[in-house]
Amino acid sequence: MYEKIYEYWRRERTEQNLQSIDKGFYEQLADYIRKLKEYAKKTDEKTVRKKLAEEELKRAQELSKGLLEIRLQKILRITEMRSGQETVSKAAVGEENAVLEATFEASRQYQLMIQRILAEEVGQESPRAIPAKSKTAVVRFLVDIPAIIGADLKPYGPFKPEDIATLPLENVEILMKGKAAIKIGCE
Repeated sequence: MYEKIYEYWRRERTEQNLQSIDKGFYEQLADYIRKLKEYAKKTDEKTVRKKLAEEELKRAQELSKGLLEIRLQKILRITEMRSGQETVSKAAVGEENAVLEATFEASRQYQLMIQRILAEEVGQESPRAIPAKSKTAVVRFLVDIPAIIGADLKPYGPFKPEDIATLPLENVEILMKGKAAIKIGCE
């Protein structure tokens, strides 16, 4: 598994575009790290095996973190350019799709806000008003989600698995579609 993490990290570092990864990669990665932790924990302190397991765990975590940060930066860069959503969607997997969709939605809402401000500034009618208060829902997160800008243009998060939050319904739908959260109530 370490070789697979390294290969994905190497490809992300050398290629400009977001690279495809196996669909179940994040689940495999979490399982691999969990097993390394368990092995290191149950192995006798004085053995070479424990030191090797701890070192492999440390390196795997560092490499994984680097890989995920590179992928996030690429997603954010593409969102910033407001293009390539279909290309990114093909390379993004599971949890990344929820982040991607939330980021594109935040970008779209920000552009609408700019249009509204500029339209009001020159005395024109607003091209599309942003609702003052959107409907909300209560969700339980299934995966780590970085801080997001909600459809109501307020910041939310970051969130960890099992966190519960009240978010705008538009964001809840995106998170549910990406299997990053489940709705547990409405307000």
